[in-house]
Amino acid sequence: MATAAVVSGVRIDTEGAVSRVTANGGDTLSMLQAGVGGYVDVVRLPAGIDMWVGDEAAYTQPVNAWASVLNDLLDGQPVIWGPVVFASSTADGETVSLSGEQVARLAAWFAHEVEAPDVAAAIADLGGVETPAGVQ
Repeated sequence: MATAAVVSGVRIDTEGAVSRVTANGGDTLSMLQAGVGGYVDVVRLPAGIDMWVGDEAAYTQPVNAWASVLNDLLDGQPVIWGPVVFASSTADGETVSLSGEQVARLAAWFAHEVEAPDVAAAIADLGGVETPAGVQ
């Protein structure tokens, strides 16, 4: 019997604090909802990166300046509210962990585009969020 994949993402709260969030046992939806504080919507970014945002965060959360600047620079809506979770997805739409390359791209966006070196360094310090070898 195969075990469910461990899916990890990068969470950035409204204060710019960066952390890793993990869904053990395949409960990715619960991880995403806990990460953003409620129902989720996805914002597709370049490089195969998905930014998960709170569906009702505009009514209940403060602006996330870091996510807002990034999304605006990538030609998205200019305001994002509440904490966000970054992950990736397969061609079939299944949410998966970011690859090491995607983590590096995300860190670079925050370092160079958003000009948030502290956020970029915290993302880079996560050391990647790919599913560990041998875990399926």
